[in-house]
Amino acid sequence: MIIHIRNGRFIFTASSLNRSRRFVCFSEGIAWTYVQKLAAACAAEMR
Repeated sequence: MIIHIRNGRFIFTASSLNRSRRFVCFSEGIAWTYVQKLAAACAAEMR
């Protein structure tokens, strides 16, 4: 997970998934990253 701050917003990047999204609230960004990584792990196990 990579976190940047730009213009007062937190930018979270789920580095292994190459996805990023901006959040005003830090905790929402953490939750989003966790869910993205959890979904990727579940998808990998189903293959």
